[in-house]
Amino acid sequence: ASRLDMRDCSVTAAAGTGVLACGSSRVSLSVCRVSGCGENGISALDESSLTLDNCSVERNGHGHGVHVASSGRSTLTACVMKENGRNGTVVMASRGGGEGAVALRECRMVGNMAYGLAVHAGSAVLWEGGEVAGNRMGDCQGKRLLQGWEEAPKRKKKPVSRRLW
Repeated sequence: ASRLDMRDCSVTAAAGTGVLACGSSRVSLSVCRVSGCGENGISALDESSLTLDNCSVERNGHGHGVHVASSGRSTLTACVMKENGRNGTVVMASRGGGEGAVALRECRMVGNMAYGLAVHAGSAVLWEGGEVAGNRMGDCQGKRLLQGWEEAPKRKKKPVSRRLW
């Protein structure tokens, strides 16, 4: 299997997807920025695996920040997916029918045009904290498919005191 390791790099303004993992490749990005791409910022397909550590994936025009449709294992740790044209992160069942496992650890998905996090049926996703907020269509689609997801407690509204004089 082929392998790509990137550290302290920027991928900007690619016409299509910024970083593509496919086949049985292993792709690892650490302290990288992927921005301004025409389609998805980062995609993992087929049986590939993806490891992102402390990366920023932002402002990718018509695509998702991170798109995982792979039967391989993927881990995203301390990453920010923001202001992307579609979902911040989307996890789909592999086209080959296998079930990949994705772990999201202390990631932030904010200000995306669709959902912050979208999880489709057939996907195995472990949520280990982070922030999903301020996304146009909603924060999380497919919450029931996430292991470890807990809704934030609803805040009670404080009574409003009004002076009558």
